Amino acid sequence: MPTADRRPESGSPYRGPSFEAAHSPKRNDQAGGASPWTVGLLAALSAVALSVALTAWRDHRLGAAITSLPTALQQETYDHVRDELMHLCATDRLRLDDRCRDQASFLLAFPQCDDACRALALPFLRGDARK
Repeated sequence: MPTADRRPESGSPYRGPSFEAAHSPKRNDQAGGASPWTVGLLAALSAVALSVALTAWRDHRLGAAITSLPTALQQETYDHVRDELMHLCATDRLRLDDRCRDQASFLLAFPQCDDACRALALPFLRGDARK
């Protein structure tokens, strides 16, 4: 004898298994997709890797361009940039802070840059040279 009072386990007589399947929220692992955190993390890691690669490529190109200069021109450019850091940047750093930072970075790319050169240039890059 069939019972007319048969209810699904969800508690509602109107909700059968087909309604539940059609209207229940799907989890990402059921749909086969990655979680938003995973996608965000992969995007952030990709951006960092791309930034590092571009910076390394740019620095390599600068070093290659400097070493491809004729020796006399390379030495003349090195001397000019070093003198500018020693004299102009040391006296008027507040007004020329960006220029001095760029010149210090450029000076470090020269093969002639020794320990004394690095001691001169690094404070401009760290921001602790006298102002």
